[in-house]
Amino acid sequence: MLQTLVVGPLSTALSFMAEGFTSLGVPYAWGFAIIAFTLIIKIVTLPLGIRQVQSSKKMQEVQPRLQALQKKYGNNKERMAQEQMKLYKEAGVNPLGGCLPSLIQLPIWLGLYQALL
Repeated sequence: MLQTLVVGPLSTALSFMAEGFTSLGVPYAWGFAIIAFTLIIKIVTLPLGIRQVQSSKKMQEVQPRLQALQKKYGNNKERMAQEQMKLYKEAGVNPLGGCLPSLIQLPIWLGLYQALL
């Protein structure tokens, strides 16, 4: 599935860019195509990276309050979970917000790696 959805289009785009650089007479066209394509992918996924950093910062800000909850409700796991969810809701924090953008970017980077092979 990764081959069909990601690798095929990425390798086609990479080949197209390399041919473009070759037609312009650029030496080492494949090298420049790889660099340019990587920069384009990085720019396209930049909003996801920004959200990931923002989410991580919010989680760091909530961390002291979370540790206080762990001390207070350490023995009662159910109550602890309820209070954590309440804290996350009050602070506007999504506990998975830091890793979801990475999971979205992962197939793109794996596909690019496969396309380069």
